[in-house]
Amino acid sequence: MSTSRAVVLKPLDNWQWAYFGDKETDRVFFVAQKQKDNLIDHFAYMGDTKEGNEASDGMVVFGFGRDKGAQPMMTQTGVNFTIGFLNRKIVSSEDHEWGREQINKKIND
Repeated sequence: MSTSRAVVLKPLDNWQWAYFGDKETDRVFFVAQKQKDNLIDHFAYMGDTKEGNEASDGMVVFGFGRDKGAQPMMTQTGVNFTIGFLNRKIVSSEDHEWGREQINKKIND
């Protein structure tokens, strides 16, 4: 798997949705939380060797309602999520805007 870690996200922030892709794939996977909240969400890259984030391979870790150390913050019930694929590679700001619009349509229906 070929990954790009040119990520502009802060590791801990508050997102309603996120998408993940690979530069060799023409689509991205997205996750979205329908109800907005004020909880911290967690984003990280985990390398697959002792080099950690500098490893040549690994995976993206993302969690809604997760604080430092993956501490669970989400305790309420009735929270709804949407997951899916967007059939387009996201490489430019125009692509990102298109993706944002597509995800917002899905969670606002």
